[in-house]
Amino acid sequence: MTSLCSGPLIKAIIGGMRVWRLGSGKGVNDLVSLLDEACRLALITRWPGEHHNHFWEQGIDKVLLDLLLENFDKQALEHPLTPQARISIAQQGLDTNFLIALRPYIWEIFGWLAFTQIFSLPMLIFFDSLSFVEAICKGCQISENDDTSRSESSSRAVLVMMHSSSTYIASKVRLILSGVLEIKGNECLKRLLYLLDYGSSANNFGSANIPKTVVELVCLICYSGLPEYQKNVTRGDGIRTLVTSIRRCLSNEVCTSRRSFALHFYHNVFYERTCCWMTAEEWEGKDALLFYSLWGLAELVQHSSDIDHSHIKSNLIKTVQEVLDNVSAPGPRWLAANILSYFGVYGFPNKHDKGFGRALEDKEHTDLQLLFANGESVSVHKIILAVRCPSLLPPEQFPQSAETTDNFLVKDVPRKCCPMLQKEVRLSARVDQQALLKLLDYVYFGYVEAGEDLARKLKTLSKSCNMQPLFLMLCRKIPKWGTPIPSSDFTDALGPLGFQFADIILEAEETEKMPWACSFCSLLVPHMHAHKFILQSRCKYLQALFLSGMQE
Repeated sequence: MTSLCSGPLIKAIIGGMRVWRLGSGKGVNDLVSLLDEACRLALITRWPGEHHNHFWEQGIDKVLLDLLLENFDKQALEHPLTPQARISIAQQGLDTNFLIALRPYIWEIFGWLAFTQIFSLPMLIFFDSLSFVEAICKGCQISENDDTSRSESSSRAVLVMMHSSSTYIASKVRLILSGVLEIKGNECLKRLLYLLDYGSSANNFGSANIPKTVVELVCLICYSGLPEYQKNVTRGDGIRTLVTSIRRCLSNEVCTSRRSFALHFYHNVFYERTCCWMTAEEWEGKDALLFYSLWGLAELVQHSSDIDHSHIKSNLIKTVQEVLDNVSAPGPRWLAANILSYFGVYGFPNKHDKGFGRALEDKEHTDLQLLFANGESVSVHKIILAVRCPSLLPPEQFPQSAETTDNFLVKDVPRKCCPMLQKEVRLSARVDQQALLKLLDYVYFGYVEAGEDLARKLKTLSKSCNMQPLFLMLCRKIPKWGTPIPSSDFTDALGPLGFQFADIILEAEETEKMPWACSFCSLLVPHMHAHKFILQSRCKYLQALFLSGMQE
């Protein structure tokens, strides 16, 4: 819908959101109900797409301001004023509580729009920053779900904008937030750190307090993005507190999804249905506390000059590794990988999946040698490089066709039919040998360990080889919202790319005649062109058969 009829759809949504200004004489309840549904539908801004541009073209910024403030002189804030006077005037507008039930929608819609667009309205950022400070000041007073929803949505909008793909928006929100916090920023931070420490204690840690803790964590992460507060943020027991919180989430002591307190997202049965889009909650995972605890920990580790205490360090690494071993959601896994990067581990180590690590030591089934300028070499598998790092293969390693052989149930393809096997590739003298070997570790294992000096060389090489996920981790950047985990899927190896390097054909025993057409050969029985190396690496049964000299 957002692709096929984006313009008319957004025009209808904006029309519904403008109904308050146009609805004089109509029943108030009917107007509020229509506004609520229009704002709920406008939450499609959390999905990327062309519809974002249509929202801005239809004047979404002015519509949101009208819903935020009733009969407020917005021109007053545009005149030269002292920061304190500007804040005072704006606070008066917010305190009117006009259509307060819609504020979670307003901040959510604006946050997602500003996350991906270069358009923005400083006034909306200013009001959102004020709401952010108000969320901190409320602290323990947040008790009702609607209060939590409002505080969470405003602080989350600030967080999303601070990590916007638009440098303009990210810098603008930091500038405005710093100005708003200038008067009582340190006081609010001190209170925030106290509340987090209080909420994480054994006596107070429970499902009833988690929504407040999530809001406090979001606020802490935002504070971490402001240089003037980073030293104060990293003082105290923040790292220990967050590691404890993560361990409790992993042990299933608590698990609170965002839908339990962000009620504006999940108000009726239609929003409980599974949707084919990658939603924000799917990326964040089902446990909001785990997600924001990891993000908070990533920020604290980034700004901590050193983590001296060996017990804290070992407990932190062990806890983060457990996240990678047991959590499937992309967001928490990315944050865990980001934290490990500060300890010299880059990637996604997982005790359940060792990748193709052992294959690097298996010289028998390799089909390519990479020769370094000093005469040394490393043996690799073309199919692994073709799927995971094609930049290491020169263009001539991708032949356009290959013959197949006689008809057996399982058989090797003779080397004469695959002339590209057992070739050598000479690498430029500019390629650092240590860096390339580490790059191969990442390709085969899914992660790599490297010291600072080697990591710098590896960063240059990973960028040249277009290994974006590895480059991102070597830069120690927290990924953009929605960034997928690098795939370990080898489905492409069964297609045209992998056929070039196939060395075995698997035929199914026919139980009945059925039409069959292969895209690569003239064989008429159901079959697959596969790779003996991958099959025996992933399946111990086939490994035993191959090693026993099986022919069929």
